[in-house]
Amino acid sequence: MKMRLSREGIFPLASTSNKTGWTFPGTIQGEGKLAGTTSLFLRLQGCNLRCAWQQDNGTFTQCDTAHSWECNDGFEMETDEIANTITDCIAKHPINHIVITGGEPFLQAGELATLMRLLKSQANPHITIETNGTIFDKEVAINADLLSISPKTDCHDTVKHLISNAKDYQLKFVVSRYEDEERVTSFVSKLQKTDADSILIMPMGFTLETLRQTAPIAAKIAVHKGWRYTPRLHIDIWGNREGV
Repeated sequence: MKMRLSREGIFPLASTSNKTGWTFPGTIQGEGKLAGTTSLFLRLQGCNLRCAWQQDNGTFTQCDTAHSWECNDGFEMETDEIANTITDCIAKHPINHIVITGGEPFLQAGELATLMRLLKSQANPHITIETNGTIFDKEVAINADLLSISPKTDCHDTVKHLISNAKDYQLKFVVSRYEDEERVTSFVSKLQKTDADSILIMPMGFTLETLRQTAPIAAKIAVHKGWRYTPRLHIDIWGNREGV
C-alpha cells in the first residue's frame, strides 16, 4: 500500500546533506494548541481546494503549500516504510509528536488509517491530523490525538462529524481582513457545540512582511470574540522555507 507524499515528504529528518542543513530530526509545531512542541511532519500530496486570501490592500495571497495541490509534484512511498522511518526517529531521538498535513490528508483516508494503526502499534506517538474539514472518515477521526481543522469553505456539517468523533480538536481559522470576523462567527454559530478555547484565529501570510500586516487584525478579532490567537512560529524563526 502506497501513499502520495509532497516533495518534502517526512521532514525534517537527520541529514547533513539535505537542503535545510538540519543535522537532527524534528522541528517545532508553529501553530495551534501545540505551538512550540517538538514534532516530526509528514506532508501528503493532493488537495481538493485552491485557497487564496484577499488583504485589505486588495492583493491576493495563495496558499503557502500550493506545491502540494497537484499529485504529480511529489512521490509515492510504501505505508509501512513511512511508519518504519518515523518509528526509527522516535526510537533514536526525543520526539513523540507527529503532524500529518498536506494538501488534504483525508483524500488518502484508507491508507492514512493504516499508517496510523502502524504508528500506534510500533511507537504510540501523539498524532495530529491537519485538515480543511471538507472530508470525513470515522476511523481517521477517532484515532487522531488532535484534529486540527482549518475550514476554508462552508463545510460545517462535515466539521460537526469531525468534532463529535475527535479525542481533541481545534478550529483554526485563517484571517487577513477585519471582515473575516463575520465569516468565522457565522461558521461557528452553525456548529452544535464548540469550546471557545478550541477556536483559534491565525493570521494569513508566509512572509514576515505579510504577517506584520495581518497579525494585529487576527489578534483584535481573537480578543473581541474571546477566542485564541495562534502565531506562525516557523515563519517567525525560518521565514518562507520548506522542510522546516
